[in-house]
Amino acid sequence: MSLAGFRGKVVVLTFLYTHCPDVCPLIAEKLHRTYAQLGILARHVAFIAVSVDPRGDTGPAVRAFLAAHHVRGELEYLTGSPAQLRPIWAQYYIGTRGLDPEAGAVAATIGNITHTALAYVIDPRGQIRVFLSADFTPKALMTDLKILAPPQT
Repeated sequence: MSLAGFRGKVVVLTFLYTHCPDVCPLIAEKLHRTYAQLGILARHVAFIAVSVDPRGDTGPAVRAFLAAHHVRGELEYLTGSPAQLRPIWAQYYIGTRGLDPEAGAVAATIGNITHTALAYVIDPRGQIRVFLSADFTPKALMTDLKILAPPQT
């Protein structure tokens, strides 16, 4: 999958992991609350999450996370190998701690992954327009989406 495939849509891009005990579920909930407000605008918006836990974000874990946080069908959750994900993290300046740098796996003694928690809002031409910290509100995100979405036809 490539961001180029979403040209013409506003993309909200974030970085999560399914076993996160704190910020990731909160971000997912805010995305769900925003999605619920989109109405017809939903066809012009894509929510995408990229895993920061290549080992733990298995297919079953991702499906359970999407269901538990009510974002199934609303959020594309992308996973991959450490080799596939590292360049994406680097491109978006996502730092992680708690990963075995060689294996890309959660270090057994740490248990949690600390990572950069933010969301990027990318316009229909593929340009990053907004950085949102993890404490963003659905109302603020909706404002950005309304401004950046293509005109309704």
